[in-house]
Amino acid sequence: MQAEYATDIIFKKQSDLKLLYEPLIRCAIHSVKPDNIASFLGRKLHWNYQGEMGNNFNTRILGTRIKHHMGAVSIKMYDKFGLLL
Repeated sequence: MQAEYATDIIFKKQSDLKLLYEPLIRCAIHSVKPDNIASFLGRKLHWNYQGEMGNNFNTRILGTRIKHHMGAVSIKMYDKFGLLL
């Protein structure tokens, strides 16, 4: 089963989103730890957790994406066309 919840924020100018997005991405890459990912996804990270957990950052034609995942569950943030967060 798959479920999705999206909150889109549209910017009139790419420069406005760029000022906000770059610090957000930097923080998401360098500051988010496994405990944070589990907590945000409504789970508790146990010391004997055996599943996969991590994050990745991709640059695509549409923009960039950061994805944090714990097993099959994930949270993503996109920069689509430089106008949509």
